[in-house]
Amino acid sequence: MAGKRRRIPATKRLAGEWEKRIRSGELRPGDPLPSMRVLAEERNVDLSSVLGAYRLLEKQGLIVREHGRGCYVGSEPYPPHPGRRLYGFHENYGTDLGCPPEEFICFDFGPYNDYPRYFDFLKDRIEREPGLVLMDENMLPAMAEEGLLRPLDPLLREVLPETLLKEIAPICRQVFQYRSATYALPLFCLPVMAYFNRRLFDEAGISLPGENWSWETLFQLLNQFTLFSNQGRFERGAMGLLLDPCGCLPIITQFGGEVFDRNANCVFDSEAFFRGLCFFEKIIRHLGCCVHKWGDKREYLGELLADGRIAFILGSEQDAAFARERLAPEAFFELPLPGYATGQKTAFSALGIGLSAGGYDPAELLRFLAELYTRENLLAFAKKLRCLPVLDREGLTETCRKARDQSRPVVQCATRNSAEVCRILFHRLFCWIPVQRQELRELSEELSGIMRRPVKGGPPA
Repeated sequence: MAGKRRRIPATKRLAGEWEKRIRSGELRPGDPLPSMRVLAEERNVDLSSVLGAYRLLEKQGLIVREHGRGCYVGSEPYPPHPGRRLYGFHENYGTDLGCPPEEFICFDFGPYNDYPRYFDFLKDRIEREPGLVLMDENMLPAMAEEGLLRPLDPLLREVLPETLLKEIAPICRQVFQYRSATYALPLFCLPVMAYFNRRLFDEAGISLPGENWSWETLFQLLNQFTLFSNQGRFERGAMGLLLDPCGCLPIITQFGGEVFDRNANCVFDSEAFFRGLCFFEKIIRHLGCCVHKWGDKREYLGELLADGRIAFILGSEQDAAFARERLAPEAFFELPLPGYATGQKTAFSALGIGLSAGGYDPAELLRFLAELYTRENLLAFAKKLRCLPVLDREGLTETCRKARDQSRPVVQCATRNSAEVCRILFHRLFCWIPVQRQELRELSEELSGIMRRPVKGGPPA
């Protein structure tokens, strides 16, 4: 069971197995497939995994599902189109970009973002079937180093309109440049900002912060909005925060610190990192800080803001979009993070699309990219995902546009051991284990060693 050793998700493993049997002719049109319950028991997997596998096969026209008859092999499976593959890590991304279902191949991250498994998945697939690759900005250095992507620079002007490329916010384009080469075009971006429920400020008689607000202002707001009942029961929080590495990075980076450099070394043995770390610890230990944990629904913080359970959140446009839809326009208020006005770094997330490496004709695949990378697709994609498009659109607030265009993105390392390093470091923070300044050098050296350690069964990090 090589699939299990490589930790391929059960859904993808089952779908791949049955696809191979159907395309090889082992199973003929009309042949029945096992019921989902029988197959789940036989393979010792969840019923949802079998359902997901059958849905993937159905999208390709390989099987037909009929009520009362079950599943059986289809008569006319969609033929694979050489060179037209879009590899992604969210089941909706392909259709949201206008890619035909039979040409979109989804990798299931599972409960958390396991980038190394995505890289392995791509290596296995693109050797046989080159295509387009979806990535977020912190995958870029590792993907480029591992030879998964082809630079776009010599190809772009041949197909994509120069006017469209000029309309991309410069910072969105730059985030996908590595060692002076552009590897991907941005699809959307998510500058991290502060979003407020103005109604709660009015009710409490508290002034909203202005453009030049400080981190000390943020802490004062936490104190003002943290209320308790006579029994000491927590009633209302002040701030919502995404409690994962992406949640602390906006704070740490605005103090001038970073977690990794592009050479896959830990670089948090610095006074700037320690200052940001101390403030982050102070924030998450405050009784008014309501945290969004790994595994919580994405709309969790936005719903709390809209319901008046918290007064403001630090997060991306996706976190705020759910509140924006439910709050009256006059009740929704937004500001860049406190360090923005002084030019400090602001954490910034972006999703992009590039060409996989390989020995094929890149110009042919670039034409496929041009079919997806249109103004209409980008705007529709951003709207469905509740995020900021890379192109201006009516209704995009001036504050969001300013933050998107001028944020200084912090591209973190996504090498094969970086996820483990983040887990070790941030587990201590989230479990309220203080990190002392004198510990940082030793901890940094120890975790850098993990970063450089070869991964069993794979190339060095």
